[in-house]
Amino acid sequence: MLSTLTRYDGWAMFVASLFVVFLISMFRKKKGKEGAVVLFLFLAGFGIFLWLLYNHLIFGDPLYFSRSEFSAAAQQKILESRGQLPTKSHLDVSLITYLLAVIVNNGILVVITMALGIITYLLFLVRGFQLWKLMPLLLLVPFGFNVASLFAGQSVIWMPMIPPYFETYFNARYGLLMLPAVAFFSGFLVLKNKLIAGAVAGVILLQVFLFLNPKILPIMGKEIGIITLADTVSSINKQTVTASTFLREHHRNQLILISSASADAFIFRAGIPLRFFITEGTGNYWHKSLEDPTRHAGFVVYFTDKSDRVGKRMVKIKSFSKHYARVYQDQTYQIWQKK
Repeated sequence: MLSTLTRYDGWAMFVASLFVVFLISMFRKKKGKEGAVVLFLFLAGFGIFLWLLYNHLIFGDPLYFSRSEFSAAAQQKILESRGQLPTKSHLDVSLITYLLAVIVNNGILVVITMALGIITYLLFLVRGFQLWKLMPLLLLVPFGFNVASLFAGQSVIWMPMIPPYFETYFNARYGLLMLPAVAFFSGFLVLKNKLIAGAVAGVILLQVFLFLNPKILPIMGKEIGIITLADTVSSINKQTVTASTFLREHHRNQLILISSASADAFIFRAGIPLRFFITEGTGNYWHKSLEDPTRHAGFVVYFTDKSDRVGKRMVKIKSFSKHYARVYQDQTYQIWQKK
């Protein structure tokens, strides 16, 4: 239930878990076996119910999260129009992309250990098959879910060694969702053999050393190190750094109209107190400024391709250029200052 309120990967885990619980309950000889399925369904699915209820009460649409302009699908459509979604409809690219994300998060040596553990467990599974043995395989659900999301164009992962070859590790952290599987199947591999246990312990220590010294074993020519740190730092591209720095040096305590749904990295990188930003979270200031930015905004910031909410609205205001002058533009951002 808690996982379904955290990430949509939890929804996939819920569906898979429900299937396994239902399957096991079907073959139980005890009476009242339906009770286990019903109990699991309502408790584990309660988080999904709360999320649908929230969307219905706040936005008037229980599926608002999946079809609004802020949804993953809407954001990925923009990336697709720019040719920046190479995994969509390409299963091979989706598999390679997520497998690489798993490797850079957990380490190539540890992932190989996990793979050997999975093979060992499958052999254990087919020898004297019992339904309860299916349960640990649920730890592999995040792999299938993320590959399917990439293939469907509902998710995006960028790394410099794969198309579109951006110098960023955007969303590469998704590979960390396989860490529980790494832990379990590596542990199963060493369960009955002390010699293998010692070898795997050595592999883990070696992998930690490689994380701290990435020059020794580059991955596809890239010295990655600790990916969760690289992902955080590289999520802010050069244009964001340059444009936000320009705004910080020129804003002079004026209010700034910008879409936080599209440019949150820009806002926080600017280092300007949040009280100066007019965004989706500022209520009437936001709605009134979209209709007439001159009421409050000394600066207006939007994407150069006008794909964000502010850009889409400003191009419809014919008098916008009469009241604002463009003081900055690059490949990603435009900054306009009130005359």
